[in-house]
Amino acid sequence: MRNGVVIAIILAAFLSGCGNSGPPSEKPIPVGNAVYADFSHWDLEGRDLRGLDLTGSRFVGANMVEADLTGADLSGTVFNQADMTGAILVDANMMSASLNQAMLAGAVLRNADLTSASFTDASLIGADLSGTNLSGAKFFSTDLTDVDFTGVSLTGSIADPGTIWPAGLDPEAAGVTIVGWGYSDGSLMAFQHDQDGNWDVFLVNENGRNMRPVTDDDYYNYEPSLSPDLERIAFTSNRYDGNATTFEMKVFLMNVDGTEIRRLTSDAMAERFPTWSPDGSRIAFNGTDEAGTAIYVVNADGSGIEQLTDPDLIALHPSWSPDGDAIAFSGVPDGEESRKIFIMDADGSNVEQVASTKTADNNPAWSPDGYWLAFDCRFPAGVARICVMGVAEQVSAVLSPSSSGQDSTPVWSPDSSGVAYRSIQGGEAKIMFVDLEHDNISKLERTEVSKWSKKII
Repeated sequence: MRNGVVIAIILAAFLSGCGNSGPPSEKPIPVGNAVYADFSHWDLEGRDLRGLDLTGSRFVGANMVEADLTGADLSGTVFNQADMTGAILVDANMMSASLNQAMLAGAVLRNADLTSASFTDASLIGADLSGTNLSGAKFFSTDLTDVDFTGVSLTGSIADPGTIWPAGLDPEAAGVTIVGWGYSDGSLMAFQHDQDGNWDVFLVNENGRNMRPVTDDDYYNYEPSLSPDLERIAFTSNRYDGNATTFEMKVFLMNVDGTEIRRLTSDAMAERFPTWSPDGSRIAFNGTDEAGTAIYVVNADGSGIEQLTDPDLIALHPSWSPDGDAIAFSGVPDGEESRKIFIMDADGSNVEQVASTKTADNNPAWSPDGYWLAFDCRFPAGVARICVMGVAEQVSAVLSPSSSGQDSTPVWSPDSSGVAYRSIQGGEAKIMFVDLEHDNISKLERTEVSKWSKKII
């Protein structure tokens, strides 16, 4: 790792020594390898970067017009919003590269390995992709007009109807799965996923199909919550909104297509875990300031913010009851260290611990029929499972199987018949589903895509 840092410094010195503000040298400049370096917004126009190992490096917003990266190792590299017009990437290794919103018009990528690369909102007009491997690549609103796809492998790649293909190419016949943006049966899940190194919000239909990104930027976007009408998403992000003085986490709103992103409130607190009231009129969330952490509610338009819990309770993870009259949450009882599940009225009154358990409990999720609470339950040995409790009986039972991995973040199916949850198994995060009626455990969707996380139906 130390060598990688030294190499990156050497490369930076070479490039910066050529002039910080003037045009790049007309002659090739010798450079070294730079693994996981950050060259965001650098001027690399026309630079000779042939054969370099730039694995995992970031070139966000960089000027790479006519840069030569022939044979370079660019696996996992982020080129989001970079101008790569006319760039040469022949024989480059670009597996899992992120080229979202990149300009690649006229670029030459012959025989490059672009397995699982992402091209959301990218422009490749007139680019040469002949002989490239695009297996598992993702095209969303990508402009591929006049691209040379001779000998290209598109097996297992996905695209939306907004992607423009070159004349005469039938993407489905070439192995591309076309996914729509419709709601299918009306049920969706939102979750967070670090597909390109940054956490972004994704949507997937309840049946596990039609996965698509909603955010795709350089910020961290967490904890999405869908509005009851499936029109908007509340989520947590460290994006800069023009008013904040830091990049701490705040709650934002956006449409389900990713447009019209705005802050929910104008307060100075750090904010997390937003969740909509059943009628869509209010949002509960966690707020943390110098006084501590508490649960707040606010109108969906950002007005009328109210604090509901005392900071001494360190309340987290609010979950509305189906009728909107109560909120479940996790908190730390007086004199204890482990978190437990509480219920309070929606105005913050009548706070009660619902049961005494031997586990540390988090992330309560109220079933749509109002009878059950599912939650994370961590045992003294560190094993994490999903537990379920009858709200009236207040008797809990372990729901997820002992053979599974570390389980968390449960969410109910709309008919209360089952629970989806996140399970880390063998270092890979998966979305699992348990059918309460039949104890049927199944993978919900594409578990080969690692590090799936948050959810909300």
